[in-house]
Amino acid sequence: METVGHILRDLARVDEEFLKEVHDRVPMMTEQLRQLRQQGTRDFVTSSQLAPIATHVASLKEAAETIHAVTITSFLQGVQSFLSAAAYRKDETLPQRLQAVEVRLQSLTPMAEQWVTLGRLEIASIEDILPR
Repeated sequence: METVGHILRDLARVDEEFLKEVHDRVPMMTEQLRQLRQQGTRDFVTSSQLAPIATHVASLKEAAETIHAVTITSFLQGVQSFLSAAAYRKDETLPQRLQAVEVRLQSLTPMAEQWVTLGRLEIASIEDILPR
């Protein structure tokens, strides 16, 4: 039973690390998107302008894959695809699209919090049935 307890503690630790990473990175990404919009970006952005955001997204996606958060991983894959498509592509709706991504990224924090809360509940349920 000690092995199961060790596994549960590891799962809880990885979940908490993921949540911390989301709390650290989401504000940075949304601020970078806000700055891009404020710089007067009208119809295109370069890949170098999007690179810092893409780096954060890739890191979060890797962390989500580690904890098997499939929905969050899919969400981040979509953000990666948008960033790849947005680089150099002329589009007069780019400021609105950047703002939409910013809003969607802000929804990532409650999604991650919900994921970790469900994990905590599952771990507590398993611990309740383990012999002491």
